[in-house]
Amino acid sequence: MVWAKDVDGVVVADLDRLMRPDNFADYQLLQVFEDAGATLYSADSATDFSTGEGVFTGSVRAAFAALELRLIKTRMLGAKEAQRKAGKCPSSKITLPRGVEYDRETETFRYTNDVLPVIEAFRLVDEEGIANYAELSRRTGIQSRTLFNLLRNKIYVGRRVYDQKRGKEKYASDRGRQSDRRKVARDEDEIIDVLVIQEPAVSLACFQRVQKALGETHGRWVRKRTSNTAVNLGVGIARCGFCGERLYCSSGKRTGGGSRLGYYVCKKNYYLFKKNSGGCEMRSIRKDHLDATLRKFTAEHLSNVPTLTAIVEHAIRSHGARATGATIGDVDGKLKELRRQQRRLAVAFAAGHMDLQLFGELMAPLRRDLAALDRTRHHTPRVDGLDVEELVRLIVCGAKAFGRITEPADQKQIIQQLFCEVRFMHDMIVSFKLQAQFVDVGDPALRTNSADSGRHTGTGSSRRRA
Repeated sequence: MVWAKDVDGVVVADLDRLMRPDNFADYQLLQVFEDAGATLYSADSATDFSTGEGVFTGSVRAAFAALELRLIKTRMLGAKEAQRKAGKCPSSKITLPRGVEYDRETETFRYTNDVLPVIEAFRLVDEEGIANYAELSRRTGIQSRTLFNLLRNKIYVGRRVYDQKRGKEKYASDRGRQSDRRKVARDEDEIIDVLVIQEPAVSLACFQRVQKALGETHGRWVRKRTSNTAVNLGVGIARCGFCGERLYCSSGKRTGGGSRLGYYVCKKNYYLFKKNSGGCEMRSIRKDHLDATLRKFTAEHLSNVPTLTAIVEHAIRSHGARATGATIGDVDGKLKELRRQQRRLAVAFAAGHMDLQLFGELMAPLRRDLAALDRTRHHTPRVDGLDVEELVRLIVCGAKAFGRITEPADQKQIIQQLFCEVRFMHDMIVSFKLQAQFVDVGDPALRTNSADSGRHTGTGSSRRRA
């Protein structure tokens, strides 16, 4: 790494391979070379940024590279915009919606046979009043989310509309590669709306009626959704006590009254991940049972000063490497992965895919994680000076506030403020995190489950060994 003085120089074909600055902040990259005393070698020269001549020539060559990049973008984007205004297609066919193609020879848009299911979808909404996307998908064979976009696209009345463009901000993926720039809305004077097909697939009157029908349906759905009071208390904090994965909430079979029973399922047992993960021995937990267990634990155990004090003191006595929930091998693996990500970010930065500010923002959390893992690997966290009474007082205040309210949404808000995570083994809480302190309920007398209130899980199976 140049900034760490691990190398004495960098070899590139030309300076523009290292950087083509988009803004003045990008020039800070040259400061890294000067501070490290590194030399930049190119095909025809060697630039030493620690000398006055090197600073001058390097800055001038970088400025020329920036100018060249701006000119390339101006010419390319300007030509594309001119083609859009002329009713032509400057992009590849993948950007065209279903049933539309562009003939490069005649430079015209036209419909294909694939447009027939789309026309049928417009007819079903307009004539039969079907505004349910699942039903429209079943009848037309087009995925429901795709239909949502197609039924609002003016290309089917013969008009091509460009109301979005790529933003200026650069983004990098988690592994350091450059990502697409996000789309942003165009200004009013930048919107392009041009007629490209003389004989539309659907009439303008039909298109407008469909927009009105879909808009009314969307409004009713939003009002109904916002009035839904169903709250899953465990979502976001509940984790599997066997493997540590998140617990997902899903619906099960309908009961006699017609309502569905909700269940919490380990991520490894969830249908989207079970095949690749191999599954987990954690069985499904009834939603009402797990939420009741969480309510009981919060309202009773966390508001009881002697019980809570015993839990915290037990956590302090057993606080160590075991409390992190990770083995030394796990920590070493995470350290290697973080170092690989650091190297990839450095390569992307050196290739000019991101500026110095973005590079620093992406590198900072990696450095923090590396430092934290290194402390976990080599040190035992200190608990000397922990004010147990103050910690217990704050937790008890939150727990008593939880016991006074009845609204599920307000209860979940308090639970989210109290807990970082709660681990379950079947219907039993085995450990939980409060703030930054990992509290391990190791004493069976301190554990709580749904059996305390006389309920059972209804699964008919006994607890398996961890």
